Formats: sequence, C-alpha cells, structure tokens
Amino acid sequence: MKDASAYPEKAIALEREACRLREAGQIEKAFAAYDEAARLYRDHKEPLKSSVCFAAVATCWNIHTGWQPLNRAATRNHMTADEAMKAKNFDYARSPFREAALLYEKEGDYKNYSICYSDSQRAGRKRSWGMCFGRTQMDSDIGVGSDLSFRQRVDSFFMWFFSFFLMSFEDTESALYALWGWPGV
Repeated sequence: MKDASAYPEKAIALEREACRLREAGQIEKAFAAYDEAARLYRDHKEPLKSSVCFAAVATCWNIHTGWQPLNRAATRNHMTADEAMKAKNFDYARSPFREAALLYEKEGDYKNYSICYSDSQRAGRKRSWGMCFGRTQMDSDIGVGSDLSFRQRVDSFFMWFFSFFLMSFEDTESALYALWGWPGV
C-alpha cells in the first residue's frame, strides 16, 4: 500500500500546482493535477475535499473545451455530487447532480441523465429529512449555527413527503387518487 503519511502533502501540493497552472492558462495540466488530487482524497476517504477537487476538474474541462464534449465534465460533476453525498452535504450535492444531468442530456446519454436527475431528487429528500428530523441546526440557507424553527421543520416535512410521495407515482392523477380518493381534474 502507498505511504499514507505522504498523501496529504502530495494532494495539497497538487491542488496548489493546479491553481497555479489554471492561473497561467495551462488548463489541461491543471485538469490533470486537480484530477489526481481528487482521486487521492477519494482513495483516502476524504469525500468533501474530493468533491471540491472534482468540481474544479469539471470546471477546467469546461474551460478547455468550451463545453464540448460534455461527457468528461458531466462525469466529473457526477463524481463531485457522489463525494458530496458521502460527506452528507446533501444541499451541495443537488447542484452538481443537476448540472451533470443537464450535460448528460445534451450529450444524449439518457441513462446517466436519469440517474443524475433521480440522485438530485434523492439528495433533496435527504436534505429535507435531515432538516425535519435529524439536525437541530442548518448549515447553509439560514447561516451556520442557526436553529431551525418549528415552521421550518414542518415545511421540510412537507417538502420531503410530497417529493417522496409524488416520485412513487407515474403521473399526478395517480398521486391525487391515492391521496384524496378522486382522479383529479
């Protein structure tokens, strides 16, 4: 196995080098450095750092290609979101999942589009569930360390309930019939 004590210094050095290369306009080399740093972080179970590096990789690729081809940027956004989910940062994970889904859709890769879209919805449900039942504080929308009010918890519950409930039906009429017993309009 690789020397575990040398990994943090190497990953930090790669990130610094990637920043320098990006500022110098050497986007391809910055892409490679960020990608290697992200994989080091992922291999050593640091999902948040890995997520940030994969996001930088996707950005570098988008700059390099002018958004074409989109598959490499989409896969890096997908990796970004996966790492954010591992870090339990569900609020952040929704955005790269959505961006990856859009890029996959533009590429015509509908299987990965569906996966990313569903994962974006799943991240939103996990965020709502955590706000409603799990966490006593919310980190992003209100501010670090601010307590959630009863109203915010109730709103989160309904967001979770309806996103979960409506995702289990093929169409709105089926959901309305199951919910109220009538077929809708």
